[in-house]
Amino acid sequence: MDKITTTNINFKSRKAVVYVETKNPVDQLIAKWFSDNNIYRLEFKSKAWSYISKKRNALFAERINKLLKLAPDQKVTFSYTAGCSCGCSPGFLIKQNGRNIPRISINGQLFDSIWVDIDSADLVSNIQEYIIKANKKLSTELIANGLSNDEDMINSMQLMA
Repeated sequence: MDKITTTNINFKSRKAVVYVETKNPVDQLIAKWFSDNNIYRLEFKSKAWSYISKKRNALFAERINKLLKLAPDQKVTFSYTAGCSCGCSPGFLIKQNGRNIPRISINGQLFDSIWVDIDSADLVSNIQEYIIKANKKLSTELIANGLSNDEDMINSMQLMA
């Protein structure tokens, strides 16, 4: 069950940020894929990594929207710089009419920092499907960048099946 774990208010903040606890099966699965495929070593920006990240963020944004019972005109969007401009605190922003809202009302109280625990066990099968597609994208990228050959791609496709 999804739940709000911590709330905070800092009146200096100009945007409401929702942080997701990272000890969840989806993030662990994605981190394993990232590490197993040495994405951090690639000398090009991987579209496969972007694909998985976007899918994860879309699934979590939908769950955050339901958990916080947001208005129909409010939208949850992921931002690497949600909590800090250097990117050390990625999170989700709540937007209304294209602008960040400064506070979120929860049980009649206003907050600008909310931590949520997403029960993502039921999302693992979705992520596994996305990983299969990402593996195919990554194989294509490796060949296009001269880091793999067709034989390697065939072998990796057999492992994915």
